[in-house]
Amino acid sequence: MGVRSGPRPTRTGGPGTPLLEVRDLATAPEPGGLRGVGFQVGRGEAIALFGPGARTVVAVLAGRVPLSDGAVLLQGAEQPRGIGVGHYVGPAPAGAGTRTVEEHLAARARLRGDEPRPGASVLDVFPMLRARARSPLGALTDGEYRLLGLAEALLSRPRLLLIDGLTPGLAGPHLETLPVLVRRLLKAGAGAVIAEPVISVGVAVGTRACVLGDGRVTAEFTAPRPARIAESLRSARPPMSQAGP
Repeated sequence: MGVRSGPRPTRTGGPGTPLLEVRDLATAPEPGGLRGVGFQVGRGEAIALFGPGARTVVAVLAGRVPLSDGAVLLQGAEQPRGIGVGHYVGPAPAGAGTRTVEEHLAARARLRGDEPRPGASVLDVFPMLRARARSPLGALTDGEYRLLGLAEALLSRPRLLLIDGLTPGLAGPHLETLPVLVRRLLKAGAGAVIAEPVISVGVAVGTRACVLGDGRVTAEFTAPRPARIAESLRSARPPMSQAGP
């Protein structure tokens, strides 16, 4: 893969410009690394990523994993490397802090110029999170932190969602309601990139899907179905090494 001698010229997005364009993303050569991933996401679209490297793509776009080659364009403008380009929903980070869930969402609401009340009312959408309203962020499980990320998105209405799994750490009715909430944000004009281990959930959210293998996109689906995704994942899996004689 050729290394660029310098940044490409910045472009201004026109009417037909995708919200997000990913070009030949590459990371350090290691398990789950990327070797030239590319795709586009329009407004109101979600692309579901499956297979080894799916979570790495989301982490790169969130500025959490360094990029060794390639480019990320947001509305036609190339973004500096290492800078997150969307609202991240994922597991709890180390040292999440002592501010309570309630205080955190109230602060998020004030950032938008709203009264703190909208921050509290968004908890009505997430009964599990409401039960933890007075808990410090550092005490949340990974699943609860994912709910917090979606609650933040309902408040801030980001133009791009970067989702590192909807279902890990969660069970029960949340598995049915979370795709509905993401689709609500898409209907409002947001775009989304989601790495989801449960195929049926990823397909329920994604308007398109990509299967990754060996650090590249091996298959893309415009009308994804779980059976076709599962078959493509099996095809992309490297063959098992044979035992000796």
